[in-house]
Amino acid sequence: MESCVSETVVSHVFNKHLVTDKQWAYREGHSTELLLVHLSENWRRAIDENKVVAVAFVDFKKAFDCVSHAILLQKLKLQFGVQGSLLSWLTDYLSDRTQYAMVNDQHSTVLNVKCGIPQVSIGPHVVRLVHQ
Repeated sequence: MESCVSETVVSHVFNKHLVTDKQWAYREGHSTELLLVHLSENWRRAIDENKVVAVAFVDFKKAFDCVSHAILLQKLKLQFGVQGSLLSWLTDYLSDRTQYAMVNDQHSTVLNVKCGIPQVSIGPHVVRLVHQ
């Protein structure tokens, strides 16, 4: 189910509203490896032309941990036209989520989660932390 919803959301929101020629993530044939080749070639050309090349890298690894569920759902509805059963499914998927940590058979207090994008069980996004 998550795979189907992921494909639908990416197709509707991303491909119809967000894609530009500068976008590399989530586009078929636009891997991060190809982006590095593309950028390296541009930088090499600029250096050959005696231009200055400056690069700043920003790590957004934790950015999705801060996404408010309420704001995300509102933006999907109002800005991207997500509605009906898809919006209902996404609302249910993000509602009443809880989390806790477990170490050596001891677990922390269960807390409500109102922000952050859940790690789905599809694709390369699965992360399992095991402490032994």
